[in-house]
Amino acid sequence: MATINLKDLIAAGLLDVGQQLTWKRRSPRVSEVAVVLRDGRIETRDGAIHKSPSSAASHLSEGMSQNGWRVWKLGLEGPTLHEVRRTLETQVSKVRASE
Repeated sequence: MATINLKDLIAAGLLDVGQQLTWKRRSPRVSEVAVVLRDGRIETRDGAIHKSPSSAASHLSEGMSQNGWRVWKLGLEGPTLHEVRRTLETQVSKVRASE
């Protein structure tokens, strides 16, 4: 299966354009906010635009590698992007199995 990206989640109706993403960081204890753009990129609070959740998270942690799929949540307490991506992977697998 090809890697699922944010554009795929938008097309499947699992992620909305303009959706606010949050990341409650442990160190330093701050909450980061970002927004999903129409083209599947992410805009962080500082106006920087990123091609992936991980690049957005790494940017905000001053270049320290981050798995953005696991740290970004939909809204304040929603699922992580990883959980949403797994939902789509499951849906695709079920469709393929029934063909």
